[in-house]
Amino acid sequence: MPKTRFKAINLVAVFLYEPTKKNYVLATLLDDIIVSHTDNHQNEQKMAILKQEMYGSRITVASDYYASLYSAFMISIPNPRLVDDANLFSTSIEVLKELIYAHNNLNIEIFNNRKRMILEAFLSLKNDKRRFSRVVFSDEILRDTILPTYQETIDIIKETTLDDFMSFYLNTVLKGKRVLLANGPLTDDENSIFFESFKQDEITHESPYSFLEDKEPTLYRSDILALQTEICLSYKTVIKDLNESMAANLANIILGGAFESRLFLYIREELGLCYDISSRYNRNFSLLSITAGVDPKNVDIAYQEIKKTIDQFIEKGINSDELSLAKEKAKSALLSRSESQMSYINDHLENIISGLDNSIENKFLIINKMTLNEVNKFISTLKPYHGHIFRGNRND
Repeated sequence: MPKTRFKAINLVAVFLYEPTKKNYVLATLLDDIIVSHTDNHQNEQKMAILKQEMYGSRITVASDYYASLYSAFMISIPNPRLVDDANLFSTSIEVLKELIYAHNNLNIEIFNNRKRMILEAFLSLKNDKRRFSRVVFSDEILRDTILPTYQETIDIIKETTLDDFMSFYLNTVLKGKRVLLANGPLTDDENSIFFESFKQDEITHESPYSFLEDKEPTLYRSDILALQTEICLSYKTVIKDLNESMAANLANIILGGAFESRLFLYIREELGLCYDISSRYNRNFSLLSITAGVDPKNVDIAYQEIKKTIDQFIEKGINSDELSLAKEKAKSALLSRSESQMSYINDHLENIISGLDNSIENKFLIINKMTLNEVNKFISTLKPYHGHIFRGNRND
């Protein structure tokens, strides 16, 4: 992994494993339980001493989906030369090993406590009716993917025992393919020590792009106990490479992904038909989704105007001024990412998994070269997929 200007050192061991609904939920439990156990329970006195010796270094576990499910175990430490500590790097290797491997003594009390807190967090989503309507909408469009629905997530968490969790941790996560990432001002010796301490597996590249099967577009309507109505729409396409993915990103910015977008300026600012409106591009499943919060009395006219604006967007495409503005916004977002050390780590991990060049520098080049015809060609492939109007029926 290329060295960067950042002063901290991040050491990351990533385990890739089978993407299933159950594994996805168990990975959510893993992120919380493993860090909590390492921080507070497995050897509290030892960890307290190590943390003090490591100048406030940070440990994290983060799981996600990109072509494969993965769990990343990371420790972030200051540059040993800056703090003048010759033992800091070797101590960080020891703590990272503890974070990854030292959980055979996880007891039922710890497990049940963390499981209860995670379950309560999911259950509390229902308290915000408008936000929960978006959860329902996401379930409807992604229920046939590896992503679990809200109810499937709740059921899996409730049913998971300590034995189930330990089996997942030991037999799925730790037996997955291992990728190592080291980022920051490491010496060559430190880099070698890290890679020799954990070893890296050979990875078979997988395409990160998938898409939903064609179907007749659907539009559901239901009532929710809320003051506002939520209009949710989705459009599908087929993304095959990074160029098309970047074209989708630019199209999203122009349609509803910025304050200067068509939907925001026309539906909210000019017509005053909604409180908020935005679009989002889901790169994993080649989806463009639009959500708007509107007054219940305006729902029919708002839906008609939103649909008309999107239809015109697909049929007629965009102009060169819109593309220039979108390019500047996309590049500005990339420049912001370049200030984050974690962004470099995530991009490099995605490069390894997919075999593609997901670097900020390459995306910058693709955006600069992107033509109006390329973006309009992508926009023309968008097809209505699913919509749901959640009508607010609360009258306070």
